[in-house]
Amino acid sequence: MGRLAVSDTPRPQSTAAGGALAFNYCEGGPGRKTADTVQHHCMVIPVQDTPLRVITTRDGVVRHHTLTKGDIALAPQGTQTIWEWLDPAKVILIQLEPVALLRFIEHEMRLMLTGNRLDKEIVVTDPDLAAAAFQLLEASQQADVGEDILFDALARVFLVTLVRHYATYDQGDPSGFGLDDYVVILDYVEARLDSKITPANLAKLVGLSEASFGRKFKQRTGTSPMAFVKQARLRAALVHLHEGRLSLGEIAIRTGFADQAHFSRVFRAAHGRTPGKYRAALRS
Repeated sequence: MGRLAVSDTPRPQSTAAGGALAFNYCEGGPGRKTADTVQHHCMVIPVQDTPLRVITTRDGVVRHHTLTKGDIALAPQGTQTIWEWLDPAKVILIQLEPVALLRFIEHEMRLMLTGNRLDKEIVVTDPDLAAAAFQLLEASQQADVGEDILFDALARVFLVTLVRHYATYDQGDPSGFGLDDYVVILDYVEARLDSKITPANLAKLVGLSEASFGRKFKQRTGTSPMAFVKQARLRAALVHLHEGRLSLGEIAIRTGFADQAHFSRVFRAAHGRTPGKYRAALRS
């Protein structure tokens, strides 16, 4: 965050909601952060009472902003962003891990995410979401019995507010392929990524013929069953890459790819670079 530094007052970076949300409180500036490619969805939320002048450069496009309480500056995953702070700043920094966030939405909120309305936004004004972030800040400053439980609960309130305000989703069709069927398929696939999974296996789980299952699944999700399985393998591989404990060969085996070369080809087609280069970017 340029010359912004993590404050000593609240706890250091805290993660919650199954790793979907990471929280920091920062103070400092004026300053400038050099360009990098954002690996998470980032949200910057002013805490100070005075206006905060900011210059953002996202993917080469420069914009000037004046942030006040209730405003939220955004940097979606994959964008190359420079922040320049023209005033002393007190801000909350929230990072959302895309894979864990999707799992939270699908498993805990039981929604089929179809999109969001924030991809092209630089700054939004949302007093409700900002207020949920301020509650996180207050909880982060407490040292009392149950503080971690309280912080996690408030993180979930923040995520639910975010999804309600900005996500688009499909709650399923009980007459065909419903939400409960989708969660059954999701749980089955994620538990067996290192095994062979076929459309026939999946159709049997929800009591449909293979042809009917394939048709209904695509109507509900916009993708074929096996494309969905591939996406689940890639999501799991991203988690392993971020954790950094396994070799690329081990990741390939655990996520169901034939070998490391196959894993690299599929990953590069999806993310524009090999797993090795992706991991190197994370480490740098």
